[in-house]
Amino acid sequence: MGEVPIYSSKAHVFVIDPVTKKSWIPASKAAATVNFFFDSTRKSYRIISVEGSKAIINSTVTSEMAFTKTSAKFGQWADIRANTVYGLGFSTDILLSKFTEQFEDIRDRARELSENSETTVTSNGHNDQDNEKPTTNSTKEDVSGGHDYDEELFSSASDDSRNNFLSSELRNLRLQNERLKLAVTQSSANSKKSETELQALKSTNTRLTTALQESMSNVDQWHRQLAMYKEDNEQLKKQLSDTKFEKIKEAEYLDQIDGLKKQLEQLQIELSEKSQECNMLQQRVGVLNVVEKQHNECAVRIKKSYDEVHQLKEKLATVEEKSVQAAREKSRKQLEGQHLLGELANYLTDITAVTQKLQSTL
Repeated sequence: MGEVPIYSSKAHVFVIDPVTKKSWIPASKAAATVNFFFDSTRKSYRIISVEGSKAIINSTVTSEMAFTKTSAKFGQWADIRANTVYGLGFSTDILLSKFTEQFEDIRDRARELSENSETTVTSNGHNDQDNEKPTTNSTKEDVSGGHDYDEELFSSASDDSRNNFLSSELRNLRLQNERLKLAVTQSSANSKKSETELQALKSTNTRLTTALQESMSNVDQWHRQLAMYKEDNEQLKKQLSDTKFEKIKEAEYLDQIDGLKKQLEQLQIELSEKSQECNMLQQRVGVLNVVEKQHNECAVRIKKSYDEVHQLKEKLATVEEKSVQAAREKSRKQLEGQHLLGELANYLTDITAVTQKLQSTL
């Protein structure tokens, strides 16, 4: 049947700067149509947006994805497979809310498809899912192409996009670590496979360490920004005490001070959240180190077992060789015994003949 459209909306499309990871790059010249599609053949959901002949969004929805509102009219999600973060600016907050609901609903459907697929493969040995038909909700919103959402929040949104990207990456790392733990328990049956899994574990550990270092670097940057805001606040207070402006100017300064206080409070909240994330990352690094140590111990035990098997094989070959030699010696002695018995029989025959001649003579 191919792909079936489920939901459609309009928004300005942005992608995160692949170099700095801190600023947005416009992907569309104007408000573009953003569509949700369901592929009944592949049992997957995709978000697609095309401007002219160019696909500016081609993102497969997975159960780990999360759509985050970063302002009243702007939202974003991270696509690990595409290695980027997409941002959408809507003309109204209502359109953003509807898009968020659709995104969460389709993500839940994708999770159900994934769970059903894993259950079917486990029980039958192959993927034999029934074709799940989506509940079509083709409600196209006609929105204006106005560019009046909160652009001044894009800089802070880029930080949130980076955090969202990091959170998605950590979820994937957790799933990979669970698979690696299972592979470690099976390493005694296949040494080469466990060595490959060990390399993947080291790569995952390196990526997690890099993410931790980047997060620590962001925390340092927020500390510096907080110090700058405090310094600006002190300067504004000094200017306010030293000068005698009119009430209008004083009101403006008070508004600026209130804005700075709010920014300070927000930065302090973000700093606390990032500190918690850093602690969690450090704990995960410790868990990975323990898993790697256990895997190394398993590899040592496997090698020791292989050495013992090799020694036993050598002993078995020696015993078999001695057994063959003993059999040959036994056969040789049997032949010699038969030969001696033959000679003895001849001697007895000769003695009998001599005895008979003596008796006849006597």
